[in-house]
Amino acid sequence: MISNLCEENQPWIGYEKGDCFYFYTLDNIEAFNPKEKEILEFTLNKTIANTSDVPFNEQKELFSNSIEVIEAGNDNGKRISIFSFSV
Repeated sequence: MISNLCEENQPWIGYEKGDCFYFYTLDNIEAFNPKEKEILEFTLNKTIANTSDVPFNEQKELFSNSIEVIEAGNDNGKRISIFSFSV
C-alpha cells in the first residue's frame, strides 16, 4: 500500500503486482515559463504513456532520447530525471 502521509494507514493509491510507477523531476522548475512547463509536462507524460508497454530495459534509451531533445532546447541548463519502478 502507498499511504497518504497526512492520514495514518489510509490508502492513497492502490496497485497490483506488475504495475509500474513513473516520477520525473525538473531542476529549477521556476526557470520555466508557464507555456514551457505545459509543453514539458505534456511531452514527458506522452513519452511515458507511449513507452509503458515497452520492457523496462528498453525504456531507458527511449526516455534518454526524449530528454535529450527537451534539454537541447533549453538555455538554462535545466536537467530532467525520470525514475521508474515496477511492483
